[in-house]
Formats: sequence, C-alpha cells, structure tokens
Amino acid sequence: MITDAADITDQSFNQTTYEACRDYCKANNIDFTYKKTDGDTDYARTAMVDVAVAEGYNIIVLPGYVFAQTVVDTSFKYPDVKFIALDMNAGDIGAAAATVFVKAINMAENPNNVSSTIQYIHQKKAFSIVKIAGFEVNWFMIITIVLLIAANIVLYRTRLGLRLMACGEHPQAADSVGINVYKMLPYIIFLLVLAVSSKKSRAPKAEGIPYDKGQR
Repeated sequence: MITDAADITDQSFNQTTYEACRDYCKANNIDFTYKKTDGDTDYARTAMVDVAVAEGYNIIVLPGYVFAQTVVDTSFKYPDVKFIALDMNAGDIGAAAATVFVKAINMAENPNNVSSTIQYIHQKKAFSIVKIAGFEVNWFMIITIVLLIAANIVLYRTRLGLRLMACGEHPQAADSVGINVYKMLPYIIFLLVLAVSSKKSRAPKAEGIPYDKGQR
C-alpha cells in the first residue's frame, strides 16, 4: 500500500486502507508493507510506485482519487502489476489520461515542455493582426465588429431594415401601409429572433397570435 501525503494515523483514507490491508494480509499469510510518498505531487506518488515494484510487490493499493495520474502513468509501464484504487472513478482516470496526452503533444514539439496545457501559439499568431496595449486583435474580432456595424446600418438606415422590423414587430400594421408581409421572406427569421429575445415584442409568434391578413 502507498499512502498520499498524510500518514496511516490520519483517521481517514490512509488509516482505514492501511488497517484493512494489514488485517487481510495477516489473515491470509500475505507479505504486506506500506510506503509513504515524499510529497503531495504526482511525481512523488509515481516514484513510490516505482520503488514498490522494484522491491517485488505485484499488488499495490492506492487510497484516493489523487492517485489517478499515478495509475495512468504506471499501469502501462507495469502490465503485470495489479492496482487497487479506492474512491476513484472513470472521470478521474479520463482527466489524468487527457493530461498525459497533452503532455505528449507538447513534448513532441519541445522535449523541455512538460506543460499539461496546449498553448496553440502558432495557431494564435496565424489569426493575430496587431497588438494594442498588450491585447491581441485578430480577424474574428474585426469581422464581428464589421458585422455589427453592417447590421445596425441595414436595420435602422435602410428601407429593407425598417420593413423587416415593421414585419417583426407588428405585421398587421405593416400590411396596412402596403407592405406585402408574405413576400418578406426574411420576416420569418426576424420573427423567430424576436420571439426568443424579446418578451415585450408585439411579434405574433412571441404573443402566440398567428398572422391574419384581415386583422387590424
């Protein structure tokens, strides 16, 4: 058994796991010992597993989900060793495996990079245009600003935009001034947007009232 940073007298996972393993091994005449890690790090826990395997132990009990990274790092390294992990689920193992995968990607690019985060430095540079006061402006931000300006101009400065808003807000009123609501195909899209985004909108869809050409 390998403890985490605490000891076998912590009145918690380490102690209960130690006492259970000790009693079981004593009752079944199995050689048993425990080892305490040198620190609360994945490196320290994995290193202690290496020590236990080197001493010939082939069943290792690990108390707690903090050993998830250790299980991932050592289970393939020692296929003949059985690991018994307590309070550990598939999510813990999955997160640890993802960390190993990311480290492998980083180290493939730079052997000295053992970070568990993918930086995407080259990808960021490809979309960056200029830095303003340490803030990177990229193509997506420029496109978003242009689209916002264009939408504002179209909706509030053009005949098409005004008709769209009229059809969305009150199609009966729009029809009364000669706007053919049925031919305004974008009206449907605008109507759906209003139905979702505005509770005060007079759009028939928002109020649950179907459009009736004869209604005023």
